[in-house]
Amino acid sequence: MIDKASLINAIYAVEINNDSRLAGLIIEHYFIRKLKVSFSERGYSDVQSGWIIQKLGFCSINKECAEDEHWYRLVSPAATLSAVDHTIINTFSRAGRRFFSIEYTTQPFDLSSGAIKLTVIEIGPFGKSLSSPLPPPNLQQSFDKYLKNKKLNKKSGLLSKWFHHFHNDELELAFIQRCIMNSMDNCVDIDAVALCKNNKKLTFFEFKRKYPAMGARKFTFKFTNTFPIVSSLVLNITQKMNNYKATLATTLSPPQTTDLLRKEFDRILPSEYLNEYAINRNAFYCGLDWSHYQILNMCENAMVNYKYLIWNFNPKGEIKASKKSPTYEDEILSYLLTPNSSKTKHKSFLQATLSCNDAKGLTFTEGSDSGKFSNDVRLQIVFSLTQ
Repeated sequence: MIDKASLINAIYAVEINNDSRLAGLIIEHYFIRKLKVSFSERGYSDVQSGWIIQKLGFCSINKECAEDEHWYRLVSPAATLSAVDHTIINTFSRAGRRFFSIEYTTQPFDLSSGAIKLTVIEIGPFGKSLSSPLPPPNLQQSFDKYLKNKKLNKKSGLLSKWFHHFHNDELELAFIQRCIMNSMDNCVDIDAVALCKNNKKLTFFEFKRKYPAMGARKFTFKFTNTFPIVSSLVLNITQKMNNYKATLATTLSPPQTTDLLRKEFDRILPSEYLNEYAINRNAFYCGLDWSHYQILNMCENAMVNYKYLIWNFNPKGEIKASKKSPTYEDEILSYLLTPNSSKTKHKSFLQATLSCNDAKGLTFTEGSDSGKFSNDVRLQIVFSLTQ
């Protein structure tokens, strides 16, 4: 059996020592553990994670589009699809959307090249296996190619102590899921899905560890706030922002680049659609990436709840370390996860059950600010949350 330290080193290697991404994995794991305990007392039969959606088509014109959309559920050895999984398939199944289970086998767990075997099986509604004329995607090939030249024995860093709270099978699952997603193009994971006992209705959950903005560039009264129109605007502005960023000198410091991007963002946003940036100290605003905004739209069409949960912690004045450093992320995790911490006043939650029509405005972020591998500018749709 592989030791825990080697698994943690491997996770560090595939996340390229990206402290924001590593901290996100740790927070997500903690959230799911807490949900599984508390939700059983609140009328939910199960909480499930491990779903990945690939190739979400851009749906700015036709909100029903689902071309080349594959949903994958990663299943650990000896496990089976749950009632939540089957309800997801039954609820979201339609033309153009295919569902697969990914089972992995390696006994004992072995990190050497080619040792981890993936079995991809297409699943239909009501648990039926499908014999489609189209073969399942060859995830094994892309998975092996991704790992071929990876050095997985690099020593992990400061945040590794938090991964020691994971069980070995949880580390294995986290490692394989990150490898699958990193080897895919255009994919997004669903943090958690819960099933209500009484009406068998699903709820999707998106978790974030961030602190909210006190202001936003909100839509004007003239703006028609619908999924197709917001999506079209996001696509247009994203392209313009990244074209502009490509013209900036590489010698600029990150703060200088961000300042210029903010000015360009203000310049190109159509004034008939968005007001100027305004602060509202009684509101909490948080952004949702467009990929998750698409999932929100899917949920609305299927009459499935979509909840956004944010662990509200503002590090300003509390965390002394430099932002984006291992120490910065470690201190934040200490505030949030240490039992009986004297900083409990900072452990508040923000939440909202979202609807596309609840979008308040737009903001932007750079990939490096949120742990993405790419430094591209990404637009986010702004929503208001409550404490």
